[in-house]
Amino acid sequence: MNLVSLAMQYLTPDMIGRIASGLGLDKTLAGKAISAALPSILAGIVGASSKPDGMKAITTALGNQDPGLLGGLAGMLGGSNQSSLISNGSSLLSGLLGGSATGALAGAVSKFAGVGEGPSKSLLGILAPVIIGTIGKQQQSAGLDAGGLAKMLMGQKDNIASAMPAGFAQLLGGSGLLDLIGPNLKALSGGTSTTSTSTTTSAIPKVAATSTATASTASRTTTSPTTTATPYVTAKPASANLWPWLGLAALAGLGWWYYFLSGENKPRPMAQAPAAMQAMMVNGVDVGGQVKTLSDSLRTTLGSIKDVGSAQAALPKLQDAVSLLDKVKGLAASMPASGKSSFAALITSLLGTLNPLFDTALAVPGVSGIVKGPIDQIRSAMTALSKV
Repeated sequence: MNLVSLAMQYLTPDMIGRIASGLGLDKTLAGKAISAALPSILAGIVGASSKPDGMKAITTALGNQDPGLLGGLAGMLGGSNQSSLISNGSSLLSGLLGGSATGALAGAVSKFAGVGEGPSKSLLGILAPVIIGTIGKQQQSAGLDAGGLAKMLMGQKDNIASAMPAGFAQLLGGSGLLDLIGPNLKALSGGTSTTSTSTTTSAIPKVAATSTATASTASRTTTSPTTTATPYVTAKPASANLWPWLGLAALAGLGWWYYFLSGENKPRPMAQAPAAMQAMMVNGVDVGGQVKTLSDSLRTTLGSIKDVGSAQAALPKLQDAVSLLDKVKGLAASMPASGKSSFAALITSLLGTLNPLFDTALAVPGVSGIVKGPIDQIRSAMTALSKV
């Protein structure tokens, strides 16, 4: 169970747009602020659950929560009930986290997202009942008592750490909100070692570590021939070495598109490539070119997805891709037979490049619930176009 992902399900793109409009914020900035604020609020609640009176305060908050608030949240935003929603949520949050911690969180969100501190505080007031409502639903469905609830909350540390945007934890230093989550943040970033020397050694590949050891031995034994050994060079990750090959594969795919244009896959000279491109023109629209441009944009967008915040930022671009592919579908149906054959081959090649990137993005903790819908739609649309 991942409470961060479950809470994010209520914060759909439409809901984020309503929040942004209600607070007078840019939608992208609102999404960035939410990506930082939501896991941080949950971190504070988890921390409160470990304190003597913390579970009592959490249980009281759950009992006082309006069961229908989550379902009616959209109707409260931007209307006459928004101020009461924010006021009640802010009081709830101060009661659970403390006034100083809540103020520190608002200031950190303001700096991180580049929004005013006033809208940042209001945003926290909106998000607090969303998180409490999510916790309450899970408690009810699992039939948890206070002890079970505390155990469920304490089990969220890794989920919270995974959802925390890069660089935001530093802005919360000294607030106490991440006291229980801090070790999990370090573990996920690979910083579990207690000394700088051991951290460096564990983070580098075995080959690099061996070189370091050789150099160290050489410095202690002046007669050893290893004193003139090749200088230590950190080995690049295997993934970094794949990019040149992926680039060659992409070029090979384009070459295949140019040379194999007929249904029987008979090679044709490069001089005929413009004719194939012309065949993919519909009413003056370069459909093949549009799809290739879209593919390039998708590679950049998918590569930017590293956490919940970047997934939220990428969501509008993924949704735009879905809309564009829907338009392309209508245009592709009007292509001549030769154009359809070339177009299907192009789509197949592009989809083969994009599929691994789709899988990588969906594997990022907490991201699947945000981008899986549009990614599935893009895959489905491109698969259909490959059979046009």
